Amino acid sequence: DGDGDGDGVVALRFSLPDGTTKTRRFRAGDFARGVFDYVRSVGGAGEGDAFALATRWPRRTFRDPGADGGSELATVRELGFAHGDGLFVERIS
Repeated sequence: DGDGDGDGVVALRFSLPDGTTKTRRFRAGDFARGVFDYVRSVGGAGEGDAFALATRWPRRTFRDPGADGGSELATVRELGFAHGDGLFVERIS
């Protein structure tokens, strides 16, 4: 079992609005859109709800790459997710 980046896998921990946490591993080459789809699938946001993922420190914010006409082809690596990142779901109103 690798330690993350070295083997091309990034483990991300999500803190959902209801207080629960979920952890999932993604390949660095996976489309980042899959990260946002995963958050929706575990109840982090409703279909069509706008949200961002944010780290606590140093503060970084990630928006859905397909939102606002962005490229849906961006990868986990290209968006800058790092192995072990703890991400908070922030709803955008």
